[in-house]
Amino acid sequence: MPSRQQAPQTTADVASLREEWQKQKEMANLKRVFAMLDSDSNGLIGEKELNRALLRIGCRAKPGETADMIWEVDENCDGFVDWPEFVSMFDRCISDTTGLEPRGLFQLVEFLMHDSNNGGTISRDELMEILYSRFGKDQLLKKTREFFPKAAANGVEAAITFVEFKRFMTAIKPKRKTNRERAQAVLKPGG
Repeated sequence: MPSRQQAPQTTADVASLREEWQKQKEMANLKRVFAMLDSDSNGLIGEKELNRALLRIGCRAKPGETADMIWEVDENCDGFVDWPEFVSMFDRCISDTTGLEPRGLFQLVEFLMHDSNNGGTISRDELMEILYSRFGKDQLLKKTREFFPKAAANGVEAAITFVEFKRFMTAIKPKRKTNRERAQAVLKPGG
């Protein structure tokens, strides 16, 4: 007789399950975006593919911009971004608390991960997911109002383009860990 999975017993169990579900969702979105950017399906993302992806969302790259995006994460210096480099770039940027990690490609990937209908814009809800993951619950409303000042004032649903998203995200710093969070990370097994 197959065993039934036990329901979570504690708040920590629920939080752990929620975190695992979130990681699985994130990885599925990351794979979807990699496949979208790798338009020739060779397992590598090159400049031409990044330029096409940017044009699809209404953004024309400046000369050298896509080369810089690749150079920032191209660990083996082959002029392309492969899957391990792509995942490494994403993980480094997500966990960066200094704001020093290069974010050119990351901002495009993050935008595409949340542009669920591939329409070249993200909605207020999609933006709120990004802001929540970066800043947490306490800063969510403030950051949303900064992003959509006019819409927040009159309740209009607003959409944001990649250019607007990039401009705003470049201007803000990632969430910094408190001394307590740093101490907990050090005391945590494997930390």
